[in-house]
Amino acid sequence: MFNKIFISYASEDYSAAKGLYDNLLQKNYSPWLDKEKLQVGSNWDFKIRQALKESDFVIILLSSISIKKRGFVQREFKLALKYLEDKLIDDIYIIPILLNDCEVPAQLESIQWIKSSEENYLEKILDSINIQRKIYFDTTPQEIIDLQNSFISQKLDVIQQVCKHVDCHFEYPVFAKNNFWNVSDVNDLVKSKALQIRNGLYNFYFSDKEYFEWEGVEFRDSTLTYTISSITENQLSILFTHDDYLGGAHPNSYYHTLNFLFNPDYLIESKMFINDSDLKKIVTTKKYQSYEFEDDEVVDISSHLENYAYNIEFTLRGDKIEIILANNLPRVIQVCGFFTTSYKIQDHKIELILD
Repeated sequence: MFNKIFISYASEDYSAAKGLYDNLLQKNYSPWLDKEKLQVGSNWDFKIRQALKESDFVIILLSSISIKKRGFVQREFKLALKYLEDKLIDDIYIIPILLNDCEVPAQLESIQWIKSSEENYLEKILDSINIQRKIYFDTTPQEIIDLQNSFISQKLDVIQQVCKHVDCHFEYPVFAKNNFWNVSDVNDLVKSKALQIRNGLYNFYFSDKEYFEWEGVEFRDSTLTYTISSITENQLSILFTHDDYLGGAHPNSYYHTLNFLFNPDYLIESKMFINDSDLKKIVTTKKYQSYEFEDDEVVDISSHLENYAYNIEFTLRGDKIEIILANNLPRVIQVCGFFTTSYKIQDHKIELILD
């Protein structure tokens, strides 16, 4: 909801447009690009006009070529400006991006633009879009909020003392009000989880500052992203992925989850499994017991999971549950630490049903 983004560009700038399209798609937006959306045989003029009219935002790629090109590029400019007249004066709707040092058309001079050469330019664009999306959510009646797209990404600041030595990017979802669950409580718990993960980085830094300040490692980074595994009137499941490289032979990935059931509202935790006997069956099932590498080396996964009961993460998707044991495995075989099966809730406890 409020995530439709029309991309206007000259055909000569298609590579930049396609890169932007892919990035927006990866970030869970709904971008519209003619070469990706138009079907063979469709009325392209009608479809482009329709997509432009229905979009919540319009990104215009400006270049020394596009500003001098006659034809549909200019018509898209004019149509976007026409639809801008229906917006409030402080709404963010048209976002011009300068692909090179070109002159901004007079009709767009009053709109703040950004250069694609600027550091983190895409992040800055998404920040602006999310500011406007929050305004739309806050002013939209709760009963017509579409749950599937009822959240925005919020950046979590990291103290400068750590940022000097680690390139950090942490984000978490913030949900809009709806008629189905207590959004305020959910947002508090989601932010608390993100803060807890960030605090883990802080603890590592302050426990060994000399290592972080050591110049032997050229680059360190720490990133927190999320995926909404499930969002319905009765269920919300979030997977956080924390990737970092702080030196050493390889980067590391850690997985954290939050799972809610609603009506009544409560947070499901791993201690709510009825017992761990079914988990042991999953781990020791022959299907998942070993992983064969290209060099024919076979690793017994179960040998790495002796303490798995103390570090279980999981996500819900309808009647399926994904058990995540990857945090207990060496990175090279983490891919083996994801197991999906059926489940049911019984007296606020999770009962696994082995498929």
